[in-house]
Amino acid sequence: MAEEETATRGWFATQILLGVGAPPSRENIRAMLSWMQGENTRAKNNPLATMRPGFGGTRFNEAGVKSYPSRQQGVDAIVDTLKLSYYTGIVDALRRGSNPQELQSLVAASKWGTGSFGNIPEGSLQEAYSTPVGTQVRGYGYFGEEGETVGAGEVNANDFELLRRTLDRYGLGSLYEVAQGYLIDGYSSALIPLLLKDTPQFKDRFKGMAMREEQGLPPISTDEYLALEDSYRNLFRSAGLPQSFYDSPEDFANFIGNDMSAGEVETRLGFAQQFARSVDPQAKAQLQELYGVSVKDDGDLMAYFLDPDRAVSLFDARIQAEAAGISAAAANALGTGLDRSTAERLAQQGVSASQVREFATGKGAFTQTLFGQRRGLTSSETVAGMFGFDSDSVADLVRLRKERQALAERKSGAALGNEGLSGFGVVR
Repeated sequence: MAEEETATRGWFATQILLGVGAPPSRENIRAMLSWMQGENTRAKNNPLATMRPGFGGTRFNEAGVKSYPSRQQGVDAIVDTLKLSYYTGIVDALRRGSNPQELQSLVAASKWGTGSFGNIPEGSLQEAYSTPVGTQVRGYGYFGEEGETVGAGEVNANDFELLRRTLDRYGLGSLYEVAQGYLIDGYSSALIPLLLKDTPQFKDRFKGMAMREEQGLPPISTDEYLALEDSYRNLFRSAGLPQSFYDSPEDFANFIGNDMSAGEVETRLGFAQQFARSVDPQAKAQLQELYGVSVKDDGDLMAYFLDPDRAVSLFDARIQAEAAGISAAAANALGTGLDRSTAERLAQQGVSASQVREFATGKGAFTQTLFGQRRGLTSSETVAGMFGFDSDSVADLVRLRKERQALAERKSGAALGNEGLSGFGVVR
């Protein structure tokens, strides 16, 4: 099948006007051509740079603008967008009969947001009408944000200020001179940050984007990236953490690159704070013993549970914290903590530190070796036997209890009296 001939801007202007129920009058078409010149996009079959999904559209740029496979699909996508409730004022004006200045002010005030339209002189109208869609054109002036005309190659002072504010917000003020050149060449303030994405400064500032790409995660826009940083920052401030805590782009890049939502950070932060408030010093020591985590203060503790590299999931973070608490309870009652496997198994089974403390208190003698006996049990064997998690440990506990009952009956002054054995059993 022969490839479809590229449509002109004039053809699109006419079809879009008809699609929204507006007359294709000379002034309406001139207004639409001025809008297309303001967008001045190379996107295929999409002269107004809509981001509308569907209609066979594929991604054209990082901003989300689409290219469409056919001219009719492009018209349908644009018309479908204009029929959204956000753009009622634009469509109503076109149905009444509009002009470039009026349409520019309506579009700039809407969610579409294009701030400058092309200023197409009467003598150049036919040329603009015949321009193939997807072709970028230089040489026309522009209607600025207030509707005034600025010459081709000249830029409204407001555009320079907008560009400076945008780059400062991105933390890319050092690229202002480079961006100025793009602005003078006719690129819009909204498009220029996309043109800067390949610079070392941009890549260093937004490292999380490359991390997401390496992991096969969906890309996010610069504004979405900044919004996530703001969300993280607000969470830390609300939690009363010092400004120096997790407040640099480097810290946030790790969150964003690992696809950690603000909701997950909030949950991790709350869990870390709760753990910090309730945990005893022994539990912090057990984090070091079991997981090699040095926790000098609450800040270290929170940093650990917020680190997506060390705590792969929130579930892992919870299990590790609970396992450390359980091992600490065993250490307080029996003299030594548990091994990692036993502590994690108890945590995964829903056993709490308080339960371990309750059932292990007074059973420390089972970890001792008395004269003439085989060795005592380890803390892990004792606790595993108490909660019935290991059949060998259960058998060892029963065996050891019998041996020591017999020894107590034969000898006085044994390390473990009858009272210490009373009520001992296996927790079910």
